[in-house]
Amino acid sequence: MVGENAQVRLSALLALADSPADAAVARAVAQFLAAHPLVGPVNYPGLPEFSGHALARSQMSHFGAMMSFELNCASMTASQFLRRLRLITPALSLGGIESLICCPAETSHERMSPQERQRAGITDSLVRLSVGIEDERDLIDDLSQALES
Repeated sequence: MVGENAQVRLSALLALADSPADAAVARAVAQFLAAHPLVGPVNYPGLPEFSGHALARSQMSHFGAMMSFELNCASMTASQFLRRLRLITPALSLGGIESLICCPAETSHERMSPQERQRAGITDSLVRLSVGIEDERDLIDDLSQALES
């Protein structure tokens, strides 16, 4: 009985994590990143400047919580940026209810050669972020302090 109760609670949390409110937080985080001078292109379907925005808008009721972005900072590697985060957790895979972040060149695409990664658009400065249920301001503050430190 205890296991069933825990499963019901987990299912409710997972449903909350895939909600329009969650997408609103992700959109705010994507907008913050897109405006930051140390961040290059932000790949998030909810941003009007995203190349697939019109298609996503025609297919989706909200744009989800997954995005990627390029760091545009010669003095900091993607790994160093991840180590500076205090709230967002570096992870090998994304998709929990908490915000998770990874460097694809060092995780999912590690076994590809640098040339193969480049052809696939996976640069060493590419970062993937899955926005979770944390407060929007807390996430933006964490990203900001990691970019600025």
